[in-house]
Amino acid sequence: MHQSSSQPLPHRDPDRPGGIATLIVMIVMFLTGTKTAFEAVGLLLEPLGAARALADYIGAVVVHILEFLTVWLLIVRGDRLSWTVLGFRPLQRQDWLRLIPWSIVTVLCSVLSFWMTSLFWTGGSSKASAVESAGLLLSVLMTAIVAPVVEETAYRGVLYRYLRNRLNTGVSVAVSSFVFGLAHAPSWEVVPNAVVTGAVFALAYERTGTLWFSILLHGILNGSFTLLFFLSNG
Repeated sequence: MHQSSSQPLPHRDPDRPGGIATLIVMIVMFLTGTKTAFEAVGLLLEPLGAARALADYIGAVVVHILEFLTVWLLIVRGDRLSWTVLGFRPLQRQDWLRLIPWSIVTVLCSVLSFWMTSLFWTGGSSKASAVESAGLLLSVLMTAIVAPVVEETAYRGVLYRYLRNRLNTGVSVAVSSFVFGLAHAPSWEVVPNAVVTGAVFALAYERTGTLWFSILLHGILNGSFTLLFFLSNG
């Protein structure tokens, strides 16, 4: 029996991702979720006449699609789980009412983590250069829509749900958010922020039982910083 979207996740659920499938999904996410992987796919598009920045962007979109298809192949088809089981349940009215305070908390946690990171990080940001080269519209599409859907599906819908059926909430949140943070390497300047916000996203998923809530939080956070970056750089 599946819970409604506004109920916390069950402590033990027979419908859960398998261990091997979850591990393979994480390996794929780590191998493909880098700028190098995006650029490698983008290089294949340059002979077709695409500009380098556009080719890299399309490469990133293609990679994210492949990641999502990996979840579908191994988890939905392989483990015979529905998308609903992974957390794609409709948002209820109370979820929309919670979105504002949760968004404020998410942004504040992110700002605090970036500030603390700035105390010891003196290098530039590879993420910023990638966003700038793609332009405002394409960057918002990627950071606020495409990436949140794929990443929340993999790291919360698959990894967190797998851990949550075996460990308590605190450990599951800590482990899944740490893995999520490491997946942002070698952009080390954003790893601490990814760990912190990953924990918030996991708690949001735990509390509401729907991935759409954490996807919206993720999208609002990424979209806000993307817009702020372009506004501050004229």
